[in-house]
Amino acid sequence: MKIHIIKNHRIKSYKINRSISKKQKIKDNGKKLFKGALSLFAAPIITACLANCLITKSVKRINAEEKLNAQVKTLENIYIGCSKEWIDEKLGAPTFMYSCEGKTELTNMTPKEIDYDFLACVYVTDIAVLKTYFGKEDNSCQAFFITATDEKQSLDLPSTYRRFVNDKSIGKFSYYDIDGNPTAVGGAISNGNARTFYGETFNFYSAGNYYCFIFGNVDYGIDVPFLLYTTGTEIEWDDKTSDHPPKVLGVQNIKDRKENYPNTFGLASPIIPDKLAWELLLENRGFDSFQLKKDPFYYLENIEKNIVIADNKDTASEKEKSK
Repeated sequence: MKIHIIKNHRIKSYKINRSISKKQKIKDNGKKLFKGALSLFAAPIITACLANCLITKSVKRINAEEKLNAQVKTLENIYIGCSKEWIDEKLGAPTFMYSCEGKTELTNMTPKEIDYDFLACVYVTDIAVLKTYFGKEDNSCQAFFITATDEKQSLDLPSTYRRFVNDKSIGKFSYYDIDGNPTAVGGAISNGNARTFYGETFNFYSAGNYYCFIFGNVDYGIDVPFLLYTTGTEIEWDDKTSDHPPKVLGVQNIKDRKENYPNTFGLASPIIPDKLAWELLLENRGFDSFQLKKDPFYYLENIEKNIVIADNKDTASEKEKSK
């Protein structure tokens, strides 16, 4: 009897285990089927999402590169006489647009005053600020100024004029590196929306280059040294300027042309006198350049310190003279 009971117990126990095992297998199979179905449907969705994300990033990167390349190509190929429509097509509509008109006095010319009337357009790109002056009759470019704003992106002069700076990019050559001697130098420090700048004009007098060339540092461009400007009109002339110092315009000037690098290149057509081209560079109507500075408050703090230092030096020198 005992043996029989044990056998029955064993048989009964075996049947229970076998039934539990079947249920577990069914459950496991169900999980596998669910996971398989989930992966079957989810995998393509996940793959599609990832692919879409990668494609979107790739498209954005390609668009950004194409936009940058278009900007560089346009800025390096702009020329006197090009149309506003051409620039708009390449760079988009101008960020600022305003009328620029007035009179400028001339010397040794008749008439002694010249009237000017331009449509001024400012194009703010990723790598530079382009300021152009179009004749109102035909919308042709009569003067332009390119101020580099991105030190990581090299920006060359138009190919025709690169030899005058030994084929170096804007910001990579000093004032001393420019071929020839400047015909005028000078600049100004001011507050509000006026420009803080230093510049030099050149006339290379070579065949086909009868334009007025301007190189300068404008306050919203790259590498603006806060010690660029000194009070008064004294300049330590180098060998290019010591024999015949050019006429100084403005009251703020650099002391060492070999240690300072222009961030701006400009060109004016033959119908624009040198003095008027100079005035167009420093004119401050139409837009506030303060908003174009990458770190405007840091700039203000440092320029104020520089002015204070300069004022202190002047005050000290005056005290010494009085003694």
